[in-house]
Amino acid sequence: MQPSTKTILLVDDEPHLSTVIKTCLETLKPWQTITVHSGTAALSQAQINPPDAILLDIMMPDMNGEQLLQALRQSETTHSIPVIIFTASSQHQTVNKFLEYEVAGVIPKPFNPLTLAEQIAQLLGWI
Repeated sequence: MQPSTKTILLVDDEPHLSTVIKTCLETLKPWQTITVHSGTAALSQAQINPPDAILLDIMMPDMNGEQLLQALRQSETTHSIPVIIFTASSQHQTVNKFLEYEVAGVIPKPFNPLTLAEQIAQLLGWI
């Protein structure tokens, strides 16, 4: 039986990194990845076509990850979508701040591209 395809919304303002992540996820798992490069675009996309999960970079120019998380959690359409945070910060304060938003997990940058999809699957319970 063919596993069901999951849709992941990838929010990262770095196009090259987004391409690497998208390639990893779509090559190693039967997932569709929709990529946006701003928090504003992510909020709009998530409300129009809610994904199964959101991978969110914290540092973005227009709407940072914390602002986007707040907006997602306040919307009836998006409040229950699982979110995984990408962050280059390893400070406990930063990680703990996002865990308060009931995110599915935090993945530090840099990450291992070969194990990224499996790590995401474990955090989301998609195994």
